[in-house]
Amino acid sequence: AKESFQSIDSLFSLTKQQLDSLQLSGQEKSNKQLPRLSRWYDAVLKDGVDLDATMDLLESLPDVECVEHITGVSLPSQPLFGGGGGGGGGIDTPDYTSQQGYLEAAPSGIDARYAWSLAGGDASGITIYDIEWGWNLHEDLEELEGRGVVILAPGDSYSASIDDQNHGTAVVGEMVGDPNSYGVTGASYGATMRVVPTETTRYGFNPANAIALATNDASPGDIILIEIQANVCGGSQFGPMEYYQSTFDAVSTATANGIVVVAAAGNGNLDLDSPECLGRFDRNIRDSGAIIVGASVAGTRHKVYFSSYGSRVDVHGWGTDVMTTGYGDYKNRVRRNDRTQWYTPSFSGTSSASPIVASAAAIMQSISIQNTGSPMDPITLRASLAENGSPQEGHGGYIGPLPNLRETLNNLFGCMVRCNTPVPVDNTFSASFDVQPGASDACSSSSTVTIQDATCNARGPLSFLSSILPSLCEVTISGDSVTVSRSFGIGIEASWDVMVSSDG
Repeated sequence: AKESFQSIDSLFSLTKQQLDSLQLSGQEKSNKQLPRLSRWYDAVLKDGVDLDATMDLLESLPDVECVEHITGVSLPSQPLFGGGGGGGGGIDTPDYTSQQGYLEAAPSGIDARYAWSLAGGDASGITIYDIEWGWNLHEDLEELEGRGVVILAPGDSYSASIDDQNHGTAVVGEMVGDPNSYGVTGASYGATMRVVPTETTRYGFNPANAIALATNDASPGDIILIEIQANVCGGSQFGPMEYYQSTFDAVSTATANGIVVVAAAGNGNLDLDSPECLGRFDRNIRDSGAIIVGASVAGTRHKVYFSSYGSRVDVHGWGTDVMTTGYGDYKNRVRRNDRTQWYTPSFSGTSSASPIVASAAAIMQSISIQNTGSPMDPITLRASLAENGSPQEGHGGYIGPLPNLRETLNNLFGCMVRCNTPVPVDNTFSASFDVQPGASDACSSSSTVTIQDATCNARGPLSFLSSILPSLCEVTISGDSVTVSRSFGIGIEASWDVMVSSDG
């Protein structure tokens, strides 16, 4: 009954050709059949039309495979404890990194600081796409500045409430907070950041479209983070967005194209294995390839009470007491009204847990590219995180282990050490040095060291040359020594970053 509808349009803003291209490229890469996203439509009913009756009618049509109405959508964060206010600001903002416990060594943290000592350990070369409602410019988030950060369909726009902006700001701060002397430092601070609104002026609330836009923009190895939850399994409890088939199809297309998708499990304390979930979180029935993230009490690996759980949950992150940008409820506030200088020590929920895992994934992809020349496929990366993580403790339902980057990286690529050797240079430079194991627990004095790669990076006043210096360097690797030489014709200071692998 066409007269019941105000409008019927494609669910996606990408053209049919673009959607079909994503399908075909994903099928070629993954060797599996993918859904045709171009067959999804967004139907808006006229006022007064019975929703249930219309859905029943549509489902009875032979050419209709699925009809869904997404309900109870929200951000997967828990209320913060504390009053409003602001952070520091500029040179007045203290260094809060000592309070970012999730960066620390396993088993309480993911050992991001260890990863930073490795070539690619800052996630450089990887783009992370944050999918939610809004964000705010911030003194500690250079990645949110500049054109091209927000991904939108041509002619579209978006707006978000202050709460939604604070949420996105907190999420981004966990991942790409600037590595400076104040505020916080993101776990994957070298990554490029893009944001994709789930609700826009033209397309309304449309998470599947946001995922497709990110997928179309991304390259294999990049990360999509889904920071929204919805009522699932026929009730009012929160779970992952991929319960809904349109989102599931968009996620499946992304992972088939080599994009890692990380998604919050939701704050519903819901058993995703319950019969009410209709097997939609049973990997034997369907598997989007996404990494579903639960939440633990900070530093404990014990499931926090609100986290949804079940066999479909792959890993977990800190779901309480996460220090990051946004909200402005930190006690050390200096400028109360300047939101660009707000910080919080209490970001929480599967909202705070998921960026920690997204950062771990971004770091793994960057290091994989450094070591092998290509990123890991999403399924292999997901399995590696789960198999090498710090096991969950306590009870209350399965949320998987906490990622352990040191263990994961050493098992994937061997014992790795990065050595930095600054050498003053005038016109030419040449140096040879031995690399010894020792920066990892997996290394031993009897380890056989094999140099994998050597790259050149600028330091000092001419650091802007760092993007071209690698192409100007000549690197010679021989056994456990490396020689780097090249004539620059100018006096600069340079350093060598050397990735080492051993049998330790």
